[in-house]
Amino acid sequence: MGEREVDDGDWRLRKSKNLVKLLALAPGHRLHREQLLEVLWPDQDPDSGTNNLHKAIYTARRALEPELAAATPSTYLLVRSDEVLLISPGQLWVDAEAFEHAAAEARRDSDPRAYQAALDLYAGELLPEDRYEDWAAGPRESLQSIYLNALLELAQAHEHAGEAEAAIDPLRRLVAAEPSNEEARVALMRLHAQIGQRHQALRQYQHLRAALMRDLDVEPAPATQQLYQDIAQGQWVPDRGSAGSTPARPKPVQTSKSQEPALVGRDREIDLLEDAVERLFGGRGQVIFVAGEAGIGKSRLSREMVDRVTRRGGTAMLGAAYEHEGRLPYGPFADAFRSIGGLATPIGVRAIFGEAGNDLSRLPESQVSAFRSERQRLFAAVSDALRRVAAGAPLILVLEDLQFADEATHELLHYLARTTLESPILILATFRVEEAPPISPTAQLVAALQREQLALRVHLERLPAPATNLLVSSLVKPGPIDRKVFEIVRDIAAGNPLYTEELLRTLRDSGRLQLSDGRWELSGDDVPLPGSALQMISARIAQLDSSARQVLMVAAVAGQESDYALLRGAAGLPDSTLLDALDACIAHGVLKESSAGYVFGHPLQRAAAYENLSRARRTHLHGTVAAVLEDQYGDALDDHAEKLAHHWSMSQHSGRAVSYLIMAGDRAAAVHTNQAAEASYRRSLDLLDAPGVTGDRDRVAALLWEKLGDLLALAAASPEDEAAYITAADRLQSARTVLSNSDSDHLVRLYRKAAHAALTRHAVDAATQHLAAAEALLDDAFESPEWPRVRLIRALWFWERGMHDQGRQAAEDSLRLARERDETLDQVNAYMTLALVFHSSGSWKEGLALEIEQAGRLADANPRLGLLFDAHLCLGEYHLYGDSAFETVEAYARQTLERAKRAGAVRAEALTSLLLGESLLAQGQWDRAAAYLEQSLTGHRHVGSTAGQALALHRLAELRLYRGELAFAEQHLHEALALEVDAPMAPHVYGRLYATLASHNLLRNDAPAAVRAIEASEEIADRVGQCITCNALVHPVATDTYVAVGDVERAREHATAAEAVAAHWESGAWRGLAERAHGRVRELEADYAGAEQHFLRAAEIFERNGQTYDTARCLVDAARVVAANGGDEGALLSRAQAIFDQLLPGGGGADAAGSILMKDV
Repeated sequence: MGEREVDDGDWRLRKSKNLVKLLALAPGHRLHREQLLEVLWPDQDPDSGTNNLHKAIYTARRALEPELAAATPSTYLLVRSDEVLLISPGQLWVDAEAFEHAAAEARRDSDPRAYQAALDLYAGELLPEDRYEDWAAGPRESLQSIYLNALLELAQAHEHAGEAEAAIDPLRRLVAAEPSNEEARVALMRLHAQIGQRHQALRQYQHLRAALMRDLDVEPAPATQQLYQDIAQGQWVPDRGSAGSTPARPKPVQTSKSQEPALVGRDREIDLLEDAVERLFGGRGQVIFVAGEAGIGKSRLSREMVDRVTRRGGTAMLGAAYEHEGRLPYGPFADAFRSIGGLATPIGVRAIFGEAGNDLSRLPESQVSAFRSERQRLFAAVSDALRRVAAGAPLILVLEDLQFADEATHELLHYLARTTLESPILILATFRVEEAPPISPTAQLVAALQREQLALRVHLERLPAPATNLLVSSLVKPGPIDRKVFEIVRDIAAGNPLYTEELLRTLRDSGRLQLSDGRWELSGDDVPLPGSALQMISARIAQLDSSARQVLMVAAVAGQESDYALLRGAAGLPDSTLLDALDACIAHGVLKESSAGYVFGHPLQRAAAYENLSRARRTHLHGTVAAVLEDQYGDALDDHAEKLAHHWSMSQHSGRAVSYLIMAGDRAAAVHTNQAAEASYRRSLDLLDAPGVTGDRDRVAALLWEKLGDLLALAAASPEDEAAYITAADRLQSARTVLSNSDSDHLVRLYRKAAHAALTRHAVDAATQHLAAAEALLDDAFESPEWPRVRLIRALWFWERGMHDQGRQAAEDSLRLARERDETLDQVNAYMTLALVFHSSGSWKEGLALEIEQAGRLADANPRLGLLFDAHLCLGEYHLYGDSAFETVEAYARQTLERAKRAGAVRAEALTSLLLGESLLAQGQWDRAAAYLEQSLTGHRHVGSTAGQALALHRLAELRLYRGELAFAEQHLHEALALEVDAPMAPHVYGRLYATLASHNLLRNDAPAAVRAIEASEEIADRVGQCITCNALVHPVATDTYVAVGDVERAREHATAAEAVAAHWESGAWRGLAERAHGRVRELEADYAGAEQHFLRAAEIFERNGQTYDTARCLVDAARVVAANGGDEGALLSRAQAIFDQLLPGGGGADAAGSILMKDV
């Protein structure tokens, strides 16, 4: 980095080092956040992965720039929007990138000097310390391929130029890297022969033959063998026809690496089998059974072991039993002997195996002899033959799919297990567990050999999520993969490697898995299932009898798991028949017993059973299952609404799903999963015309559209919410029967909600129309509960138009009507509207005083009415940060506190104590502020106001931060976050808490944790909503947070939001926060002069407002950028230090709050 090298010891976290490597290798040296999460933390949830990513970025910056001050932009690592970039103030040079560019230039020019210059840049294997990292494998193989191609092309360029000797050197380097490269070896044979080095030419052939036998177990190509013969016999003549002519474009060199899927998630099994290989090469034999379900990777593991044995010079024999060939006598062994070419003819067999060959030559067509002596002689012949093969080199004998083998094969294997232990023979036999029940010959053989301690059994389980992710990454490349791809594959393939491979192939072939902007993503919603896997499973199911298949049909429709009662009720079979059918399904591995009943062994087994059903049978069975479930659940239908809705919606009476979909939507809305609720309601609307719907369809539609409107209003989706309410009203008026009084109230409610939605978006004309419709319906309905609510909306209508006196009168009418009807919540809403009107007319203090006198003591005893005073927690925040001096706010708070004490209103007293403590805190009178904040906390605890407690704890935490007491601040914040704040006040509370938690984490130098806190505030705001006033405190802290991690786009986004709040409320304090936020962005962009101006303006505003701590903080900010710009920061630091000393006399300021902020300057 400039003049400094970064040593290995500078990297505190390996992931940080890998992060920089990934960026160095990435096109444009940039990667999306999700790409990094998938590679570095594939097995972690998004929140944990994001936290780790921020930590890795932070520590990587420290490794690259140890002197980098906290919250100061990095010169080399930048986070912009959702991308992480590796940058440099000068030229960013990466050796691998330079080599690729130089090789491409050389290929274009076909100049040997250019090729040599490119090859000089290749320093060997890419990242050898990351040899086993999947993310490094692709770039490593790509660079090696470019290197080998460049060597071959350089040699061809020399050869075509008539420079035979010059062509030999790059070819020697090529075969040194890849000894079995036949094209390069043939070229060396030809060139050596051409310059008279016949001995060297023949030696190249011998090297080639040995390498091919070792790596691939094949002979050189016939043309190569003929070339060898011609050179050996002196008959080879160079082809001069093409010498000196323009060479054809050479073919790319193919490395010898196998193209089959990576072997992942089998470390334990590999270690165990590697021990067996060591034993094998130590001269000892062993029998190992590899068991598992179809597609689990038994064959892949066997091939891995064969590869490891043959690479060390061993011999392999491969045999298998085949389901569709019948149980041929000794079939797997005959197959194995064919694999080494020993059974082509009886003469060949005897030539290889001597006297034993007389018996072996009959092995392919042997019948199981009834004479023990003949069978014994055959067994001995096979054993002897295997020992002869192993005498030349240790032998691995693989017998696949033993469950399909005949009984004679099992007996022969038992014999070999006893007779080959002292020979270097490793017998590896695989079998499917679902095809080998306990009474089968295979299961009995395995159990017998285990009892006799003659064999070891290895059971392959399904791959866990991290291993599945690695397998997917190895199969889908090049390029990063969207997280959804991993999730879909894990859900459907469920850790089965073969199904994983087949599913990915199906997704690719169908065009569903596509490379978009360098990233693999899924398109569309439906996921096609792998046909080959389904066919294999369907064939297994077809072997079951009709009763078992009938049970499977019901189970497939019911879901992945079913209990006995459901299967019994829906299948319609007698208990004895049903139990036999279930036993058969279990024996075939299609179903397994579970704690709840029965579960499919694999998701694709259920998919295959379901796909085989006709549409008519599916709908019939869904209806049958739904009816049985209704009987089972009885009075608990609500708890199972989602399941019942699913089955009825798929049945011939799909309309019966509507009532359950409404239940499911209501359940989802109650726990704030609003997207699920909306989906349920919209699905209900789609099914209203389907058979089976009960009740008046128009009334049900009105109810559904109202529920949708409520959800849309909560999400601030305007004008969609208003349209939903009007649609509901239209459907209700279309009802076929005369509207009842309750219908009329419902209609009033819909128009009232539509008017409120229109006012929310300031559409006064639309609100006027809706409100008039509601009031007209109320003319003769004197007892309607809607009266106080409609008057409340009329008050808001006046308020929106600036008619505050009329708004106050309408709100007072609403309060009177609510009291007459004893509707507490309506009273609370009326008081809140009065507070809003008082606030807007400049009479907030008068309004609060009125509420204390009229409802102060009543609110202490009534939690719902207590929400009235909680509303002032937000309004008080506005006045705290308004343009009134803090001394004025303090004087008013003292006066109101005395009024609350005289009225005996504990809740009001707690409210005003909080406001008084906040004003003193802003003025820097910390000890006095602490006393009132503690008093507020006690009062709010007494009356049970969680919102009041949370905000008092929030201000106490801020006070602790100012004093540098981080541990106590964290304790207060966690206590506040643990409180369950009432829904109306939640939007006013959580943003502040998470913002201060982020500040705490920044002071602890934990920027990733600060980002996590900001993201938590955004997530909860999406769930419960947010208050513009209260959430204004989030944006300045969020700006600091994203500056700390170098994310300039997000930092600017929050600075702009802070500016918008300041402009909206025309507040000096918020203007100061916005100025400082803009300064932090300018600092991140290295515009130090601009940053200084913003910081000084902010300091001036805070000083004018009497906000001492914020003034000092902005002076420290200004000093930091002045120093970064090469100026003298001394005067600014002296001013800041004087303020800190005043806040904490006796040097405490320098040791606590001041030192935390000033240490980075």
